[in-house]
Amino acid sequence: MFQVEHHPPFLEIEAGRVSGIFGDIVNQAAATVGLTIEWQERAFNRIKRNLDDGTQPFCVAGYWKKSPEQDEQWHFSPPIGTFGRSGLLVREDDKAAFEALPSIEALFTDTDFIGGFVTDAVYSIPHLELLKKSHNKHLFIASSHDKLAELLARKRIDFVIENELMAPIHKAQVAGGDALAFLSLEGMPAGREAHVVCTKAVPTAILSRLDAGLEAVKKAAQE
Repeated sequence: MFQVEHHPPFLEIEAGRVSGIFGDIVNQAAATVGLTIEWQERAFNRIKRNLDDGTQPFCVAGYWKKSPEQDEQWHFSPPIGTFGRSGLLVREDDKAAFEALPSIEALFTDTDFIGGFVTDAVYSIPHLELLKKSHNKHLFIASSHDKLAELLARKRIDFVIENELMAPIHKAQVAGGDALAFLSLEGMPAGREAHVVCTKAVPTAILSRLDAGLEAVKKAAQE
């Protein structure tokens, strides 16, 4: 069982079929070792609650490890790819002002720019610590980065922390998206490794077979 939210280009759900960068890798790995994958669509905040609870036997494709301590809580597969460089989605008219900033820390501490954030999203260090210090001036919503991109285009917020692989999708899909631009500041993380993460309720034998399939797909891609 995999729980999944539509999250292109990494995970794409169409007519009940899951594809995308990570979805294709998991499907190929399962086929390689003879596992049958059942994809169950869920909102990300529910997936995160289920992971934290840990009692359901399921996996998630495309998760990054924040600390070694998480190995005690969940099973992480070998890396299945990267999420791409972290950066900012801003309005083209404001791009020069953002590019003049010396670092991501300066954005949070030395400007009045208002950022948009998803309440239950997992933001990386240093974003998380900087956000805690300026929490009250930013906008938090319970839905998705798609909605944040809409709010950015409508000038309700000034920036969204974005992934370089997702920025073109938001620019293409959001009304007014052609007026948005992507950039990265000093101190923003490079592409983070992505894993399949599973609760410890998944049988060890299944985890071992899935990991073996993922390794086989990775090796075949490198040949």
